[in-house]
Amino acid sequence: MIPASSRPETTHCSYLVYNPRSGGVFHFTEENVSKGQLVLSTVEQIILADDAGELWTTSLIVAEKFGKVHKNVLRNIQNLECPNEFARLNFEPGSYMDAQNQERPMARISESGFMLLAMGFTGQAAMEWKVKFINAFQAMRHELIRQSRQETRAARKQATAAWQQVRLEGKVARVALTDGIQELVAYAKAQGSKSAERYYINITTMEYQALFFLEQTLPDNFRDTLTMFQNANLATAERIAQKAIREGIEKQMPYKEIYQVAKQRVVTFATLVGKTKPGEDSLRLTAA
Repeated sequence: MIPASSRPETTHCSYLVYNPRSGGVFHFTEENVSKGQLVLSTVEQIILADDAGELWTTSLIVAEKFGKVHKNVLRNIQNLECPNEFARLNFEPGSYMDAQNQERPMARISESGFMLLAMGFTGQAAMEWKVKFINAFQAMRHELIRQSRQETRAARKQATAAWQQVRLEGKVARVALTDGIQELVAYAKAQGSKSAERYYINITTMEYQALFFLEQTLPDNFRDTLTMFQNANLATAERIAQKAIREGIEKQMPYKEIYQVAKQRVVTFATLVGKTKPGEDSLRLTAA
């Protein structure tokens, strides 16, 4: 027997539809049609795929194509000797509005459900429609795979464009920090520093160690190996360091203190966003 459906109804669904006359798959949207409902005007089509990618037909379509009375098809489904779980997953009760605008029962049928139901249909005409339904399910699966691949390619292209934009913003932040370090170097030398030039590498190393788990020698294109979010965090860290340097010089702080303030602020930011492995966005937990 058909169990009561536990699936929520979804209005404003869009569907892919297979038409056996043309052998083609096309898309349509129908207002106020739930997943369990189908108006009679759509029975020219035999297989549908909803937004969730589920392939199905209906008892109405089966009755119309196999030349059977609809109530008899529903009775055949009720009389199938199949496990309750199989029936629940493959024969979903629903309803449709008839020509008199009266709500009538119907069933939404999966591919597996159709195969089981159609085993009882005999004759040459029934065989021809069995083949058409099998071909329709196969064609619809191929169409869904094709669309999925298209969506994947589009998503990758969009993600690449977003990464490139963040990387460009990171380069701008790096230039600003480099200018700030240059000022700090000159400022430190004026205060008697003999190794101020090391601030270029020291500040960069400080940022990397604060934000990333560094397990090996860094490649020359290290920043190109980072994810979009890691590049965004690194750019923010460099803006923080650059601001600390500028403020320290304006306040005429000792150059060593300026570096310590910049380091403290970067480390605080890194603590907030979390330390990650280069190329991975997931946080790695460490023992306290």
